[in-house]
Amino acid sequence: VTNVAITYEIIDSTCYEIIKNGLIGAYYWTYSQEMESHSNMFEQAQEISLLINPLNNQDIRYIANGSGETTEVEVVLRGGSLNITENVVDENGNNFQNIDELGDIKEQVFYLERDPQNSALWVIKKWFDLGQ
Repeated sequence: VTNVAITYEIIDSTCYEIIKNGLIGAYYWTYSQEMESHSNMFEQAQEISLLINPLNNQDIRYIANGSGETTEVEVVLRGGSLNITENVVDENGNNFQNIDELGDIKEQVFYLERDPQNSALWVIKKWFDLGQ
């Protein structure tokens, strides 16, 4: 994605892990910018491999409303890797597989909420990459 307009947001108080890391605000891409970037990244993918380290109970925090119903979930991923395998045709017309190893994903924090269109599903509301 080129010429991306980055947006800044103050971190809200429900983002416990982010505040614990000392962040008070973050720059982020909008939904359409994320979709364009990842569509381009994955459009040639034949296989996407995401390996994550097992979650510890302290890396999952449930956020409930006044009725005790879970409305959001904070999930911290610590370590793992992302690899993308794609079929590539070189300038001579030869086919081969290219494996793009995006490497260690370090620490990612996801804030999930129920999908407004289907409450049986959870969607990512916010995603922080603390590994960069």
